[in-house]
Amino acid sequence: MHPRSATASTSHAQLRILATSDLHAFVQPYDYFTDQPSQSVGLAQTAGLIKAARDEAPNSLLFDNGDWLQGCPTGDRAVRQRHRGAERTHPCIRAMNILSYDAATLGNHEFDDGLDTVLHAIGQARFPFVCANLTRTKRPGDDAAPSAIVPPFVLLDRTLRMDDGSSRPLRIGVVGVLPPQVTTWNARVLNGSVSCRDMVEALRDMLPELRARGADLIVVLAHTGIEPTDPQGRSGRENAALEIARLDGIDVLITGHQHLRLPGADFSGIAGVDAQAGRLHGVPAVMPGCYGSDLGIVDLTLAHDPTGWSTLRSHASLRPISRRQDGRTVPLVTGDTRILDALAEDHRDTLAFMRQPIGRVDKPLRSYFALVTNVAPVQLINRAQRDHARRLIAGTRFEGLPILSAAAPFKAGGRGGPLFYTDICEGALALRNVADIYAYPNRLDIVELSGEELVEWLEMSASLFNRVAPDRPGPLLRAGAATYNFDVVDGATYAIDLTEPPRYDAEGCLLSPAHRRIVDLIIDGRPLDPAERLLVATNSFRSCGGGHFPGLSPERIALSTADETRDILSAWLSAQSCVDASIRPGWSFAPTGGAQVLFETGTAALPYLADIAHLSPEPLGTTANGFLKLRLTLP
Repeated sequence: MHPRSATASTSHAQLRILATSDLHAFVQPYDYFTDQPSQSVGLAQTAGLIKAARDEAPNSLLFDNGDWLQGCPTGDRAVRQRHRGAERTHPCIRAMNILSYDAATLGNHEFDDGLDTVLHAIGQARFPFVCANLTRTKRPGDDAAPSAIVPPFVLLDRTLRMDDGSSRPLRIGVVGVLPPQVTTWNARVLNGSVSCRDMVEALRDMLPELRARGADLIVVLAHTGIEPTDPQGRSGRENAALEIARLDGIDVLITGHQHLRLPGADFSGIAGVDAQAGRLHGVPAVMPGCYGSDLGIVDLTLAHDPTGWSTLRSHASLRPISRRQDGRTVPLVTGDTRILDALAEDHRDTLAFMRQPIGRVDKPLRSYFALVTNVAPVQLINRAQRDHARRLIAGTRFEGLPILSAAAPFKAGGRGGPLFYTDICEGALALRNVADIYAYPNRLDIVELSGEELVEWLEMSASLFNRVAPDRPGPLLRAGAATYNFDVVDGATYAIDLTEPPRYDAEGCLLSPAHRRIVDLIIDGRPLDPAERLLVATNSFRSCGGGHFPGLSPERIALSTADETRDILSAWLSAQSCVDASIRPGWSFAPTGGAQVLFETGTAALPYLADIAHLSPEPLGTTANGFLKLRLTLP
């Protein structure tokens, strides 16, 4: 369908496309990590927006764009209970059934627990799932075409109420895609059972078929983000929404994966993006945040004449469930009691589980400054991983090799917003605190590397930062940087020289072969030997290639375990009467000549600026997004 001028014989209709994305099983308006209500999350809250948006429009469709299975303790518990034989409908699917979604696609996190888990969950849905670039892997000697995990598309036949009161049929083609990296990130649990094509190639093949089957309108559910177009034209990109938007025949594009917002300032300045209007190369598009924070809306004015349907106008927008005002969250909608009641038992069970005591800690655990100095939450993860790794390698051929550990700050603001930090008081710890420190259901792996390969790992981690100079004050962090890709290695001390350009870009491509940021790397009191062999305990996402870190792939895994890192951390904390959370030497910034940088963190960090006194923090007020802005002076 393409824009067309109206004629005398044309009749018109209004169609509203509604979309959610990256719900991560956040249904209840509750923060299970801090154990208090939250008005900034939850599909039950978004449901209020959905009802209002439907009531305003004569015709509407509701879609979800993937990553709904896990991420919130309620969803994670549903996955675990399913392994124990429980047959209850997944809580997010239950809520989506209540809301009568029209269709949905799959995100990469749907596969974190393997193929059987997601197939079991979607089998409980009363709406179709689609994905065009995911198939079962062909086995040697199998001549049959690869079979789909779910149908590549669905054709929805709807009757539209026209502006003049009459009715006309409309066929909507809905097709979905997700990043092909899913087979790498989840290689441990998929075991080669799934193959995933490049998103653009799959859609290029599928869009003409949708038209041939009579689709009047095509909606693409693309679980992918928005990044500048690759000048080299490489295929298989993780965030390929701009390349997708260039394909002919797409009427509406739903994006996600990055937990950001479109329309809005998150994508300003990117060629091909009209960030305020919500258009990618002219195609109306939305990215509706995460955890139910926003409802994406694309309003279409359609025209029908003897030649068929066309689009006269389109308008993309977001409706948030809350807003920040004077440092607090103000709700903008009332939750849907149908969903709250339907999930009340899940909510009670989750609270009881998350409140289980596991130990004590002697100091607060905070992540406000995790991107500028060593912090306790990351160090505790690393200490637990190293301890577990030592026991795993005992009696194996790897015993005697140096053992390091790599972990990242999962809650350090950024895309998660100004409240997305760990802040745990000293004293008693509960399971909710473990989930707060370690947000993902990753498993522990041990990879074997050379010293040189470890340096490249750290160089990739250091690409999070911008280059600095005393005469060029500016933002410390690269725009859009994912904090979960800032790996900190325990068992070593090292410095990051930000006067040098980044060696890698965000996708792991070598930018500056002649430059290095990692200096003064010491292991066991001695300089690292580039040729020596060593072991690094890390999570299964990273070991399988997640984050585009050079040299990491499933082939590099020396030892693995089925244990989730959260369980390992919980057991390690429980084994001690009181955990010593003192900060230990780790990484630091190398001398820059006093370069000044701008750094954003949570406003709740203000009383703790003494933790980074060595960086001379100067508060500069609060940003429009609710972050505390600081001016820091590097060494």
